[in-house]
Amino acid sequence: MENITLEEFLIKNTDINKAFICDFFCIQKDEQYNKYKPFTIDLDIINYWLNSRKGVLKSTLKNTYIENIDYILLQVN
Repeated sequence: MENITLEEFLIKNTDINKAFICDFFCIQKDEQYNKYKPFTIDLDIINYWLNSRKGVLKSTLKNTYIENIDYILLQVN
């Protein structure tokens, strides 16, 4: 049996939107965020797929979680 990544498996074997799969896995692949492991979120990608306003998502994050414990904010240029 061939070793494939979960991303490759989902692309080949599901009806899930391929762009969604790629964006979902891209959230953690981006080199810009590699130093902030174990998990990072690109709010722009989340915003796109939830069809929401980024300000609302950011507000929910800030009002629900503790900055520098549950999350950190990065300025992206």
